[in-house]
This record gives sequence, structure tokens and C-alpha cells, in this order.
Amino acid sequence: PEAPAHAPAPAEPVLESSEDIKRVGPLEISHGLYSIFLSEADECIRVLANDVAEWRYEPARTITPNIVRRAHSLCGISRTVGLAPVVAIADPIDELMRTLSALGGLRPFSLSPSQFDTLERVIERVRGMLHQFAAGIYPEEGPLEAGAVQDVVSVVRAHGALHAEMPPVSAPDILRDSASDIAEVELEFAPEIDVEPELAIEAQP
Repeated sequence: PEAPAHAPAPAEPVLESSEDIKRVGPLEISHGLYSIFLSEADECIRVLANDVAEWRYEPARTITPNIVRRAHSLCGISRTVGLAPVVAIADPIDELMRTLSALGGLRPFSLSPSQFDTLERVIERVRGMLHQFAAGIYPEEGPLEAGAVQDVVSVVRAHGALHAEMPPVSAPDILRDSASDIAEVELEFAPEIDVEPELAIEAQP
């Protein structure tokens, strides 16, 4: 009799060797992901820094899609890698840019010089964190920077809420109000005309 066929043994999972893993602080990620992250994060922070520096000279213009996209990408890839100190700052930056973009041209908000200073200082802090991570050093948390950006987000959201509660005034309303104001002014400053009694009586129907 033939010997019973044995089922093939299940394949054992392939484990990455220690040479394939990059350890930085509490993180353990593949060298491939580590290299991709550093490249993409460096590009995001470079574009953010340059665009914000140019934007502060034209604060009245609306935010560009490029800034919104880069801020969102920086937050997303940092969250994917698990770099918590960067995520804690990149998240409110992402929220700020998306909020400014949502206001658009209908309820625009122009950042003040001090708010631009805050944004540039925070971006430089994130750049420093990325440089530390690239050097194999796990960066420290930056709660002050995260809180500073969140304060700007609160101001922008308050601006948006305030203008959302103000109904738009239509052109006829504006013209009607202006006409009423002009009529009141004309009545106030109109010269008094003495009408003789006989003429006043004749003028009545």
C-alpha cells in the first residue's frame, strides 16, 4: 500500500533581520520606510517654510492649495511612521491650513505678523525635529509650539463662526438703506419756506 501523502508544512513568516530594522528611540521601522519618510518629510517642510515666508508679504491673498497639501502630507506620513512629537505639532498645522482654506474668499482671514512669526518658528522647530530623527535621535516633545499653533486655529475658527452668523446684505437692502439715510439728511437740513396763508389755502385740494 502507498504511504499517505503528507500535507505541506505551512510556510513560516519571514522575519526581517535586525539589519533591516531602524531603531530610533521607541520606534522600530524598516530602513526603506525610514528613508522614504525622511525624503518626503524634508520636502514637505522645505515647501512649507518657503511658501509661508512668501505668503507673509501678501497676507491678504488666500492660502494656496500647495501649502494645504504639504501640511496634510507632513501630518499623515509622520503619523504613519509613529513619530509622535512631530505629529503633535503637524496636526494643528494641518488643521490651521485646512481651516484657512475652508474660509476661502467668502470669509477670508489674514494672518497677522505675529501669527506669521509663530508659524515660521513652529515650522523651524519641526525641521529641527526631523534633523534629529535623521541623525538617529528621537526628538523631544514640543507642547509650547503645538499650543501656539492651536491658539491661532482658535482665532481663525472664531473669525469664521462670527462671519457665518452675519447674514449677507443684498444690494437692494443697501440701496434702500442709503436712500432712507439721504432722505433723513435732506429733511434735516431742508430750508424752511414760509407759505402765505392765501397760497396755502389755494394749494389745498
